[in-house]
Amino acid sequence: MNGIMIRAGFSGLLCLAFFSFSGCGGVKKARAKRIAEKAFEHSENGDYEKALSTSDIAVSLGSEDPKLYALRGMLFVFVGEPEAAAENLEKGIEFAKALEDDAEKESILGRMNSDLAAAYRGSGQYQKALEISEANYEQQKDDPAFLNNYAWFLAVCPEESVRDGEKAVKIATAACELSQWEEFHIIDTLAAAYAEAGNYENAVRWQKRAIQTAKNGESPVTVDEGIHERLKLYESGKPFREDMEAEYREQIDTQRSAPSDPFAP
Repeated sequence: MNGIMIRAGFSGLLCLAFFSFSGCGGVKKARAKRIAEKAFEHSENGDYEKALSTSDIAVSLGSEDPKLYALRGMLFVFVGEPEAAAENLEKGIEFAKALEDDAEKESILGRMNSDLAAAYRGSGQYQKALEISEANYEQQKDDPAFLNNYAWFLAVCPEESVRDGEKAVKIATAACELSQWEEFHIIDTLAAAYAEAGNYENAVRWQKRAIQTAKNGESPVTVDEGIHERLKLYESGKPFREDMEAEYREQIDTQRSAPSDPFAP
């Protein structure tokens, strides 16, 4: 009896000693969750360096929360480490695949795969970006935002082996239909797709439609000079090519200036 009690007591002391460093079992997971929540708070407050260092602690405690890895992907992009961003997004995707709630799994995987493709595009890894987009097409073919990004990529990518004008037209048309032809930037994508396919008559037609939609919509917007410059290109029989790495950096600079949550609506 005494031996059993001694062993039990010794086991308890071991657990207590282990907890002092990293936590025991469920307690360790609870600590990781609390620390992950702090990382999200820091991110929402715009303190990205602190959010990243806090998330490092949650990871060291064994966090398997895919949303945490999505956050880390975004944070590594913000601090100029796209390879680390992709690595964390890939880990998060693997953890998301283990989720039991199918609706939550589909939502998280869709978002993280889109972010991963964007990270690859922004770092010039166009073939990897293409593979991600192709692999997720069936799952996200009813999402106009995904279709728009995919079609734009196929239409204006600087790497010739990636571009596919006819496929871009098909995907962009589906995106326009899903958005009821009300989103000028998606119509802009359709015009770029037609230009890549060599159909400049339709490219000009839809670019003008994009400009008019922006002006005449329920919430009129002022379009940038780029949309007018693309119209001139199409009128002169030339397609548009985008410096995707530069554009991605510009988008990141814009996003960095505002509090961010990778799963904010």
